[in-house]
Amino acid sequence: DYFSLYPKSGLAVSLWLGPMLRRLDPELVRHLEQQLHCPVESFLWSFLVNDCSAVLSVPEWLQLFDHVLSHPLRWYFCFVLAYSLALRPTLLSLRTPGELSRFFGHAHPVNLPAILRSAHRLSEAPPLPFEEHYAQRLPVPADAGGQYRALPEFPEILVNRERRLWREIHCRERELRQSRDNMIALHRLMQRREDTAAYSQAVLRATVEAPVLPLGGGGEAVEGPAGSGWEAE
Repeated sequence: DYFSLYPKSGLAVSLWLGPMLRRLDPELVRHLEQQLHCPVESFLWSFLVNDCSAVLSVPEWLQLFDHVLSHPLRWYFCFVLAYSLALRPTLLSLRTPGELSRFFGHAHPVNLPAILRSAHRLSEAPPLPFEEHYAQRLPVPADAGGQYRALPEFPEILVNRERRLWREIHCRERELRQSRDNMIALHRLMQRREDTAAYSQAVLRATVEAPVLPLGGGGEAVEGPAGSGWEAE
């Protein structure tokens, strides 16, 4: 199965897709290879290397793989062809290899249902003569009959890598939350200390500036603070 062997089938898939796009749109292929210096096989593999996730939004990608997992694998490759043809005006407007690299860096506004229909039309067309030669190299599974295919041999290393990345992300998020909580607690503690210090200074200032009251019963005059303008009787 293509997915079980991924990405080992890249060369065989590219050799099958390249002649297909050459037949469907020779002008686009000439532009890719002559203007953008990108072999058509490399161009088409750039979609498959991340399973089209770089050029589709998340909802679009989920909709795509609903079809991919419930149709013969040839349909998936026909989708890549249909997507390339749908983005033909954008691709023909590119002038440098750098612009082509940026093309694969973000999702593009497309009419995905129309592209899915185009992929169905391409996949239902009779195989071309050259397809038989390259199809022998493709690890194409049997038709899933409208059901999702089981992928029991999907490379364990990819699954483990995803799990490890998720664990690392989860641990990092937990550390960041703890650091944020610590900073909030520290800020509140510093605020309380500042409030306490301000209150203590206010009390001390009031004590120092308060006038001295006369002592009763002794008949002695007690002077108030300098400049207060009063004397005890």
